[in-house]
Amino acid sequence: MSINQLICVCIILVAGCGSSDVASVSKPQVQVAFDLKSRSAFTIPASINLPSENPQNPGSNLQLAMYCPECDRWYPAPPLEQIHRTPGVGECRKHGTPLSFEGPLPEQSIPFLDENTAGTPEQEEKE
Repeated sequence: MSINQLICVCIILVAGCGSSDVASVSKPQVQVAFDLKSRSAFTIPASINLPSENPQNPGSNLQLAMYCPECDRWYPAPPLEQIHRTPGVGECRKHGTPLSFEGPLPEQSIPFLDENTAGTPEQEEKE
């Protein structure tokens, strides 16, 4: 095998390494939020920044929720800075088990209006 043939084989092998068969990591479409007034957990679009006002319950705030597998329940999450800095903050108060941002999704959801459709006649008719 000549040097030129060897170089061609190497180029072909290297070019094949960039295939698109690698599984892409997708972002979650929803997140779990905790309504501080009703003390309930809801699914909301992942694009919503929390804390946020609950559009279905004016005067109530939504914040990120964390799940306790022992209680089988969602709780309001403390600020992320506290979770990393203060020991015990990210644990269930009843069981002492670590809380998680992952768990079974609540059945209740809160739809948020898309900024592009807010105020259009079609949207007002639906309300």
